[in-house]
Amino acid sequence: MSASVNSILLQVVLISVAILTSSFVVLNYPEPKPPDPELLPMHAITIETWTHDKNIGERYVTTPTSGINVVFYFWNDIGATDSIAVTGSTNGTGQVTVLVEEGTYDLKIGEWTTETLDIFENITIRSDHYDLEIRPNSIEIEALSASWQVTSDDIIFVSYTSTFDFEVNLDSIKMSGLELNNVACELTDDAEAAVPVGGPDDLYASGNNCELDALLFPYSDWSDSFRIPAGITIPWSVAKLNPEVVLNVSYTETGVDE
Repeated sequence: MSASVNSILLQVVLISVAILTSSFVVLNYPEPKPPDPELLPMHAITIETWTHDKNIGERYVTTPTSGINVVFYFWNDIGATDSIAVTGSTNGTGQVTVLVEEGTYDLKIGEWTTETLDIFENITIRSDHYDLEIRPNSIEIEALSASWQVTSDDIIFVSYTSTFDFEVNLDSIKMSGLELNNVACELTDDAEAAVPVGGPDDLYASGNNCELDALLFPYSDWSDSFRIPAGITIPWSVAKLNPEVVLNVSYTETGVDE
């Protein structure tokens, strides 16, 4: 009888130990964690940059463009952000290659252009920047010195009708190789003003309209008035035939190189 009781007591003790051990394991088991999200695949993106220059009466000169900064900006649910994913700079051959995680980005190529890209494979992007000199449609000299010469501070009115079927940038207007200042750009003798224009009176350009940077829409008309800078003296008989006024226009074409 004693052996039977001892056996029963032993079984009860073993069962109690098993229950306690099981409870300990359950109570001390680490909280479940979601699995780490799989990283999206990375893709190699190569950007090629080329500059095409064309002056009046000359052919295009095409060169790879070094030192162009490229920046990939992340997108979120509402669009592009200012958060940078990766940056790079083109080398002497005009190329740069970066690794980008699969997704949507805004790609900024220097001051040329910003493009939205869906990255899902390795690709090569080619960006061609065109800088052109073109003639205006017409000019009018609105002020002349007493000697009938075109000189500094005279006013020239320039007009142009775009022949492009896409938007282009009008970067500057030059006369005899010197950049013209918009008449809205005030002149001052304050040497702390930002843009020196020279001349015997040490004039400086100030104001918010000193940089042209106008956008020309397809087939649109454009016109504006400019102040002739110091250093230009052209007899009126010459100026009315060939005032040597050119418009500097630029645009960029970017696409995936198949």
